[in-house]
Amino acid sequence: MYKRDWSTYMVKSVMAEREEAKWPTLSEEQLQQYNESKLIGWQALVLHLPAPIFALTARVFNVFEVSQNGKRARLYPPFQLNHSEVESAAFKNAWLPEGHMEVNHCVQIGDTAVKGLQIIPGFDVSASFYQGMRIDEEMGFNTPKVVNALMEHICQQTGQWWLRGRTNPFKGMVRLGCEVNKDFTIREILKHSGQKQLESTWMGVDQSLRPDGFALPLTNSLWLRCCHDVSVGLKADSALLTFYDAVNNFMNSEDELCVLNLAISIEIMANKVRLSKGQHPAAVPQLLKTSELFLKEDRALIQKMYADRNNVAHGGRPLYLGKTEAVSIEKYLEIVLAVKSKYMECLKGTAWHRLSQIDATPARK
Repeated sequence: MYKRDWSTYMVKSVMAEREEAKWPTLSEEQLQQYNESKLIGWQALVLHLPAPIFALTARVFNVFEVSQNGKRARLYPPFQLNHSEVESAAFKNAWLPEGHMEVNHCVQIGDTAVKGLQIIPGFDVSASFYQGMRIDEEMGFNTPKVVNALMEHICQQTGQWWLRGRTNPFKGMVRLGCEVNKDFTIREILKHSGQKQLESTWMGVDQSLRPDGFALPLTNSLWLRCCHDVSVGLKADSALLTFYDAVNNFMNSEDELCVLNLAISIEIMANKVRLSKGQHPAAVPQLLKTSELFLKEDRALIQKMYADRNNVAHGGRPLYLGKTEAVSIEKYLEIVLAVKSKYMECLKGTAWHRLSQIDATPARK
């Protein structure tokens, strides 16, 4: 049987009074006040989110209380973590394998290596990245489910596609680099007299992807809106989430998955618009002919994208993608981004929640 429940282990430290550092003497009244001040059945959790939230600096400040199946929780705005210390500590006392065709010994990372290099992608200086979060929960509250829903709504409202991904695009895998000798051993600094300065053979490395221009920072009003929508059980729009999945696939060089999600996203968008007008969902050939979301000059390329989608969905390779400059994954993204813009025009005002909640499942014949 498949289970998705986390096995959680919690450990508390135990402090001991020392002769040289005696603890203060407290009255019975003070001890009673302390014991009575504890909120029974609640705990505060500190989260390290899988991907950072891009938000206005010191401008998201409201705490929001949500309820789920009779249990309550308090959602605090995200906060910044000290990633430099985290990355630096990860390589402390670490040993690297060394050898020509097989590992025969290990060497320690040099003291001169720059560990924990942290480069912040160039954005508006009024916004920052936040990857920590506090949640106060009543025992029995399903925190992972609520956090996942919250990330979906923030992604939907801000366009921060990386919140849907498996990896953090602002932190690549490479952390350190080092010069090597001709026998592939790690090169060490050769200290000698006459040299006032020597450059380390080690280098700190930081990698990040630059997000596309449609991602917006989280504001306090958007934060409250996302919290509210989660608290009342609204789902994030599947059409938009699938589009951001496609963007995430693209940024991770997963072009075939990108084609699948792009095709799925605009099919959902087009059918939701039909449903909002009292029409029945339609198959792709009819959508290509009738949907107001598709510009006439774009229909031929969209048709090629669907042909590629069909091949990939059945285990084949894309039929058209990459064969010419006019049929590239970037072109597919541009076309679908234009479709998304038209779709968003249908979500203005009160239409947002109504259209985003529509089930676009085709009726069974």
